[in-house]
Amino acid sequence: MTETREQKLRKNERKIFWIRVFAGVGAINVVVTLFYLHRGITLSQIFYLAIIYSFVTLLFEVPSSYMADKWGRKKTLLAGIVLLLFSWLTLLFAHSFFVFIISTSLFAVYQACFSGTVEALLYDSRLELGQTEGSVSSLGKFHSGQRLTKIFLPILAAFLVQDLLEWQFQILIYIDLLSVTIAMFLTMRLTEANHFMDVEQSEKGILKDAWGIIIHNRLLLRTILNKTLLFIASFISWRLYQKFFVDLGVTVLMIGVSISVLQITTFMFLQNVHYFSSKFSLVKIINVINILFFSATLLFIILMNVSSFKFAYLLLFIYQSFLFFEIIRAPFFSEIYNKASFSFNRSTTLSLVSLLKSILDIPLLFLAAIMVKFDITFPFYISFGLALVVILFLRLPKEIDTMNGNII
Repeated sequence: MTETREQKLRKNERKIFWIRVFAGVGAINVVVTLFYLHRGITLSQIFYLAIIYSFVTLLFEVPSSYMADKWGRKKTLLAGIVLLLFSWLTLLFAHSFFVFIISTSLFAVYQACFSGTVEALLYDSRLELGQTEGSVSSLGKFHSGQRLTKIFLPILAAFLVQDLLEWQFQILIYIDLLSVTIAMFLTMRLTEANHFMDVEQSEKGILKDAWGIIIHNRLLLRTILNKTLLFIASFISWRLYQKFFVDLGVTVLMIGVSISVLQITTFMFLQNVHYFSSKFSLVKIINVINILFFSATLLFIILMNVSSFKFAYLLLFIYQSFLFFEIIRAPFFSEIYNKASFSFNRSTTLSLVSLLKSILDIPLLFLAAIMVKFDITFPFYISFGLALVVILFLRLPKEIDTMNGNII
């Protein structure tokens, strides 16, 4: 029996969930810093690769999302999945900094293709079906997708690479290649939703209008900076935490266990995010989470200075805690961004958020690359400083809860 368009659109949400599951496996990421070091890359070069990632994202973020708004979300997502496949394949043979640059660049373009695009497809699918309520819950399930396989996979991955041998790292990359192939098959089966594009509005230029929403809407700009700075704070620490804790005597297996605990708690929260959004405003939820993030980073810095070796496992718990606080903010911010943009430029607007993140990434990551040469703990202070800036200067006002695409 032939499926109706409505039936196909209803399946988009489930398919997107599983695409996030398989595309987001990232088995090698459990020990990626240790993998880089094994292949001869230094800690500073790891941060340089992160800068290259941000620079490439900066170049491709808007063009890829313009394509998503202009020619279709599905095609853009499929292109991204193919690039991710080649990124993992390149990583398999990377033994020089130059080849790692290629792999990182491919991964960055994949992220640019997915950034904003997959959320726009999910949001517009719901709009075409007339489902104007429950979008935060839907976005929560979407963001939880990439956490599902990471509940048990980190333990498996850490167990497989306990000796940090070449063939053990390669097994993890083969797992990623297989999972991305499955994600590619699912992406091909998505149904493109209507963008509700207004011809008069589109003639003004998708990019120009989306940029105008961000520049002229000071509340949205504040929201973007709030989200971005804490993300960068967690990203900087993520780049070196594996080496930091291994040097403290924490086993690779225990790091894997801590990641699994983080993922299962994150998955459970995001699956039930509607409980919080139905009782509290988006702004209140985000502001409280930000305070918890700052408190965790402050405690981390204090204990690290008292005695890193004595509190090694407690530091690992605290570190995973502030990662948890950063991750669970995602669906609340997505809802704010979606309300503050129009359907016809939603993907571009969401990706301009990532573009601004990339602009801020570059100088901060360069600073971290310099500081890590002197001491591996120094970049953690950057993370703490960014959290402090958000708490002191970027607290979200309640007016943000009422933003919509007509407020620019």
